[in-house]
Amino acid sequence: MRAEHLTHEDIREKLTSLGWKDKSKEFAFNPSGEIFIEPVLREAIRKLNSGETSLKGLTPQEEERVINETIRRLKEEIDPVKVLDWLKNGVDVEIDFGNKGRKVFNIKLIDFQNLENNEFFFIHEKPFKDQFNIRPDFTLYINGIPVAIIEAKREISEEEEYTYLKALRQIERYEIEFPKLFNFVQIGVGIADKNFYIPTYPNRDKVPRWKDRKVEIWKEETPTGEYIENIFGILKPNVLTDLVENFTFYQSSQGSIKKVVARYMQYYAVNRVFERIEDYLKGGSKNRGLVWHWQGSGKTWEIIFLAEKFYRRYYDRDAVVFIIVDRKELENQFNEVLISLKNTKFVIHGKSGAKISTVEEFKEKLKTIKESEKNPNVSARGVYLVMMHKFRSEHLKAIPEGEIRKKEILLLRDEAHRTEGGANAVFSSVRDHIFKNAILVGFTGTPVHKNDKSTFETFAYPKEGEFYLHRYFIADSIRDGYTVPLTFRVALSDFVKSRISEEEI
Repeated sequence: MRAEHLTHEDIREKLTSLGWKDKSKEFAFNPSGEIFIEPVLREAIRKLNSGETSLKGLTPQEEERVINETIRRLKEEIDPVKVLDWLKNGVDVEIDFGNKGRKVFNIKLIDFQNLENNEFFFIHEKPFKDQFNIRPDFTLYINGIPVAIIEAKREISEEEEYTYLKALRQIERYEIEFPKLFNFVQIGVGIADKNFYIPTYPNRDKVPRWKDRKVEIWKEETPTGEYIENIFGILKPNVLTDLVENFTFYQSSQGSIKKVVARYMQYYAVNRVFERIEDYLKGGSKNRGLVWHWQGSGKTWEIIFLAEKFYRRYYDRDAVVFIIVDRKELENQFNEVLISLKNTKFVIHGKSGAKISTVEEFKEKLKTIKESEKNPNVSARGVYLVMMHKFRSEHLKAIPEGEIRKKEILLLRDEAHRTEGGANAVFSSVRDHIFKNAILVGFTGTPVHKNDKSTFETFAYPKEGEFYLHRYFIADSIRDGYTVPLTFRVALSDFVKSRISEEEI
């Protein structure tokens, strides 16, 4: 039986190798009631918001007032949804400078674009004391703000069969006993006989739908497309910051609230597509891609994660996203999810949510996009949900070929294996006519045979040997527990009667 302190030493070494600094000794005596490492946080705020940004031109005294007010707001906030917004987008702070008037500052807490500007470190067994005392095995900080914890247990225990459950219960106890820490901590990681991560939430005992909690595994993708389980992959600074910015949301659901964090295959698929997008918008020639992920792996969330990342990254370039579906139930499903989301960069307005309800409304949106190319005061920016049948030929009269030149348009087609050929091909050709320079990504959970030329030619580059940008097979899904294997027994003919008499009935 391996001693826990040896496991802790292994974790220290792995975190250090990933780029996390060990500040356990340096901040051993940080006040135990404080969740931040305030000296680091103050310096980070000053560093990330000086120069050409918020704090430029302020006197030292004025700068200090802004920093003090930012930290005060962070300490007093009890809404984890708002805190996640602040981590993603910065804190809006208003200061009254007397004769100089009032001014609002957007104070950045994390630099997501230039990771070298951030301070990544961990503290081993940092105590947090309030009504209860807790001491996570490892607390991970970005710029002095705790964003993740690790709880480690022996791989074998005489007390219970599965030691990962002990780690899970301990994290859940922390959420209840020191909730303000989990306004900021986004994930909890358990290392035991089974390594896992979970989205965290303060006061978990007051959230009824979280009683039964599924732990998630994290795997890393190899160059050959295989997956190797490695929980430390999610703790790489570039991965963790990307998850916080683009792959973590709160969602209101059935009168409750839950936190959504991407699964590993969703994360890799979205980023594979995003690499294609970035290359294209930097001058590359390829603007299509097909993602095949088995049913149950979460394609709806993949589409939403990709929409958010694209919209956030290209917001200043007036990004436009169309999620395209071909069935009413899919439209309603997507719309309900989009309306329920918190913390997205895109905002859904109105009773119809993201839905473009009529063909006329769709035509008006196309005209706005066209006008925005000529007039910088006009914006078509947004995330929209549209049914495939609205791509009708009469649109050609309003949008001459090639007139919409904009590249920052992302078309996300769910169930990509449908309506791309045969009688429905007109929808595809009209779409391609209107959005010649747009980026087109198809998602399907149904295997597409290589002889199905229409789907591959629409979304991929089969002549160059590219059929999929990313795949997640049924065997992967069964192994990870997202798909239940179908088992059956063959009844031999000797035991089967084709007819049953009235007496037997």
